[in-house]
Amino acid sequence: MRKFLRRLLNIEESEEGRVYMLLANSFFLGSFIVTYDVTVSTLFLNKLADIELYAAHPDHPLGWIWQEVLYKYPLAISIIITGFLGILATAIFSTLQNLVSFSRLTIINLLMILLMVSSITLAFSYVDPTTYAHYYPLLLISFACLGPFNAIVLLGFYGTVSRAFNLKQEKKIMGTVDQGGMFATTIAFFAVAIIEIKVESYLYISAVGLFVSFLTQLIFNIRFSSERLSQVVRNLSSAKADSRLDSLVKNKYVRLLSLMFMLSVVANIFVDYSFLRSSSFQFPDAEDLTRFLAYYGGILTIISLLMQVFIGDNVIEQYGVKVSLLVLPLLVAFFTLLAGITGLAGNVEDLEKGSIFFFIFIALSKLFFSVAKDTFEDPILKNFFIPLDISIRHDVQAKVEGVFRQFSWALAGLAIFAFGLLTFITLEHYSFLLVAICLG
Repeated sequence: MRKFLRRLLNIEESEEGRVYMLLANSFFLGSFIVTYDVTVSTLFLNKLADIELYAAHPDHPLGWIWQEVLYKYPLAISIIITGFLGILATAIFSTLQNLVSFSRLTIINLLMILLMVSSITLAFSYVDPTTYAHYYPLLLISFACLGPFNAIVLLGFYGTVSRAFNLKQEKKIMGTVDQGGMFATTIAFFAVAIIEIKVESYLYISAVGLFVSFLTQLIFNIRFSSERLSQVVRNLSSAKADSRLDSLVKNKYVRLLSLMFMLSVVANIFVDYSFLRSSSFQFPDAEDLTRFLAYYGGILTIISLLMQVFIGDNVIEQYGVKVSLLVLPLLVAFFTLLAGITGLAGNVEDLEKGSIFFFIFIALSKLFFSVAKDTFEDPILKNFFIPLDISIRHDVQAKVEGVFRQFSWALAGLAIFAFGLLTFITLEHYSFLLVAICLG
């Protein structure tokens, strides 16, 4: 049985224990990410229209800011807050990985996020949904924390993978761990769709998944401690200078790499914004929205997994990196253009005037975006970090995948907010903006 599993996972006997522990950790992390994502997205989207109507309320705890900004444009503002929180969180992570051992840093990160998720979970249990002054800020905060939570736990997880193996092992095992995590994520999505409980109750499952992930990471650090995981990395002054943000901006290779990440994130946010808004119109009931997001996420992950296993590597080897990277923007531009055209023909906020076609094309656009990103873009871009000097590679990767990615998140949120201020801009117009981003 063990030999069969080693052949299936393409690992050596010496790698067996570490890979199994990482797969277990990816399962529980996937459970946390899926349940938290689906739950807070459902709760937030379900109250989105009410929050926007509440903007007209004359009395707000924080006065004009709440009334004219936070409550009037809640989704755009939450994306902006997510970006700035993510910048702060990933910048702290990037700094701390040079001050404390990475094994200790991963434990601290998971513990801090566990405390915050537990606090949010308990808050939903005690805050009355009809008390708008307290419930709406809770929705905004919990949704805005989604991005930073995901960024930090994934930086910690993939940082552990890269430090637990040598370069040759890492290139081979990264795909195995990715696919194992996607399989676990699929199970979590369908479990959320099938289990019929109160929407807020999924947060308890999320907290439990993160707690078990914390224990798994702790056991991994104890059993499979390595020099790169346990030692405090004190880079030479020249290496530190090379990995500083101002130095990275001046480095042409890193600058182009960062630009690719940033454009991908901005496009992703525009797709998600249109998808989430149209989903809230199509599924006004919270339970229906939960099941839809869960089933959609599960199907999307299955397609991504099958594409990675059977098609991704073959396409990259046969057609090269350049053609593979063009798959994503071309597919997204095509379906988004169709969504924009159908949206102009009807009213995307009216379920009886053709909005279903806009919703279908936006859902297809998001599906192809996510599948192409998982199959082609992410594996290719991860390999672009390998040529960097080992003394700065992890630091540069944390900054590019963390700080620059979160900066792009905030930038996209600001763009959505700015366009929202223009009264003639409606949801279907964001599709044409996304087409311009993809083709640009």
